[in-house]
Amino acid sequence: MSREAVEDLLDRWLNEPAFRAELRANPEGTVRLSGAALNEEEWAAFRSINWDLSDEELELMLRESEIPGF
Repeated sequence: MSREAVEDLLDRWLNEPAFRAELRANPEGTVRLSGAALNEEEWAAFRSINWDLSDEELELMLRESEIPGF
């Protein structure tokens, strides 16, 4: 996956409330439907995200994470 694709997912999460809600309800399905192709490392990092955190906690976690592109 390119850095641009990861940045697009992050941008959508930050700026599109409907996309954010879809991620919370079905994280893997939403990413797959977005057309983003994550590699194994990116999927592992994505699967480690606790989607039950508040938006503020998730944003802080994503900005401080080692998820490639975030």
